[in-house]
Amino acid sequence: MKINHQQTNIVAYTSSLKIQGKINFDVDSRLTDVLNSKSFNKDFLAINDATVTELKTGESINVLFLSLNKNKIEVIYEER
Repeated sequence: MKINHQQTNIVAYTSSLKIQGKINFDVDSRLTDVLNSKSFNKDFLAINDATVTELKTGESINVLFLSLNKNKIEVIYEER
């Protein structure tokens, strides 16, 4: 049985960082389902092709993969 996944662009903020990137999840799920699920990647959100920007300095780095602690997210939304 094949699971259909979708890739969604997101923007997330922690107290000191802005993170833009892509997450993958089941097409029948919503972003809130992923964030509230204890079984989906446990306490971490896998983000691909991410740009991480320090809010104080504006300095950015690009990374292929980032594991973000869901408990540190203050704001997150899907970027269209």
